[in-house]
Amino acid sequence: MGPTPSVTKPTLDIPDSVGNIQGKLRVSHGLPTTIIIGMEAAGIPRVLCGYTILREAWSTEEYERGARLYLAVDHLHTQYTRQLAVERSRVDSGLRSALVPPLLETLEALEQTMEHVVLPLLDATETPSPVPPIPVLQFFSRSTAKADLGPDVPANWRNRLSNFYSCTLVLNGQQYPSGEHAFHATKALHSTRPEMSLSFVVGGSVGPLSVDAKRAGGKTFYRQHGAVLDVARWRDRCDDTQRAIIESKALDPVFLGILLTIGHRRIHLVHFERSGSKSYWGGTIDKETGRIKGTNRLGVLLMEAASKRTGVGPWWSL
Repeated sequence: MGPTPSVTKPTLDIPDSVGNIQGKLRVSHGLPTTIIIGMEAAGIPRVLCGYTILREAWSTEEYERGARLYLAVDHLHTQYTRQLAVERSRVDSGLRSALVPPLLETLEALEQTMEHVVLPLLDATETPSPVPPIPVLQFFSRSTAKADLGPDVPANWRNRLSNFYSCTLVLNGQQYPSGEHAFHATKALHSTRPEMSLSFVVGGSVGPLSVDAKRAGGKTFYRQHGAVLDVARWRDRCDDTQRAIIESKALDPVFLGILLTIGHRRIHLVHFERSGSKSYWGGTIDKETGRIKGTNRLGVLLMEAASKRTGVGPWWSL
């Protein structure tokens, strides 16, 4: 690669309040206050550390350094977005938070840094974008815990994406022990015995186990109770039901953080089901071609929810 062209970078007016966020967090919540990004090794004269960002223009001679800064700014943006979601959930719960305005200022400053400093530098190098290949990750209810999305995402994130994960959620004014319970309760409303839906609520006769909810939503259970499902009507509504379940689960800050990470990292989710190409809600990955076999609707709906919250996407259709 030839010499890197010089780049003129505009001066950014970074809000003074940004530099004070670190102290505010330490005093008010005792949260971790250092997110060290290894920029010194990249030869960049300023370090993105904790809750401070670049205040002046910088220069670099190699594209690799610019790419590392790109990833660092993107990482910080993810951290701030997650913290903002947590603070907003506190406000929605009736608690006070003085951090929402400065966090909004910080996010705006990071976006300006990306737009006016980082991206122009990368464009000037005439080198391809540093966006890494889209990772394809599978998940299902019994996935092995693996902390492969970083320290801020729980190792059981794959299990949490499944409808089988035990978590109280509210749908249509009722509380359910899991997404699987909520799904089959709504399914029962599209049958000749809609009163069966109450069996799936918290404290209902189905019980708290997701496997029992799945069994109670099956053909055998319907036949035993003299119920007939309106298949065509349910087929038209099942996707909307699953979307509503995801929206309800996203009220949990941990689940929301998982969605944000998926969106910012453009992770292609595949809900693993052994039926492969015959599966509607999931599928498998062909070992020879790497292509996804199956409709993978649960994976797509989760990626849609992540895209909606991050403004990134749709990466799964590329």
